[in-house]
Amino acid sequence: MKCILSSHENAEKIDVVQQLIKEYGFECILVGTKDELLKTSPEDEEICLFISDRTKFLISEDYVRKANFMMVNTHPSMLPFHKGSLPVFWSTLLGSALGITLHKIEPGLDSGDIISQQQLLYDEDMTFREAHAIARSTIIDHLKSLLSKVSRNETVHSYPQAPLIHSHHLLKDGNKLLSKLPLEWDTTIKEARSVLSNSVEFFHQYSPIADV
Repeated sequence: MKCILSSHENAEKIDVVQQLIKEYGFECILVGTKDELLKTSPEDEEICLFISDRTKFLISEDYVRKANFMMVNTHPSMLPFHKGSLPVFWSTLLGSALGITLHKIEPGLDSGDIISQQQLLYDEDMTFREAHAIARSTIIDHLKSLLSKVSRNETVHSYPQAPLIHSHHLLKDGNKLLSKLPLEWDTTIKEARSVLSNSVEFFHQYSPIADV
């Protein structure tokens, strides 16, 4: 059995995810660029799972539609809220629910059916980095459950994302706000809310799911 792991070279502790995949009996194929992905075939019968974990490029619609295997993305938010970039930063800064989602990859940004989801507790005295660490630890737990089911050929259930107004963020907007914080990711959520109180709404973009 083979599992494609799509990520990027600077992804923190990506070796942990690789090792986890191997522990469940999969050969792990790590891809970090579009060119590396093109070397794999979406119709390869030996591949039974594709995991996107912090991928920095868009997977083509053609590849997704041709895939004979389940394609799953990890996202540290309670989808459909906080799609796009830096979801932990936005959800905690804006005081909304922090959480993680594993969802099927479909054409459209973070739009596929939800496989698993969990809301997480945090408090405003945490730094963004600490909140992100909680989300990453939970994502690993959910990946373990997914890999266990796929390795045993069990059915992986999923359900559509709620048809609600959702929030969607661009990387450049989050980075503009982070640059205003002297400690950036090591700033407490409380302090960031105070410093950025006049900037947040300008960078906070909402749009209906149907328009994405």
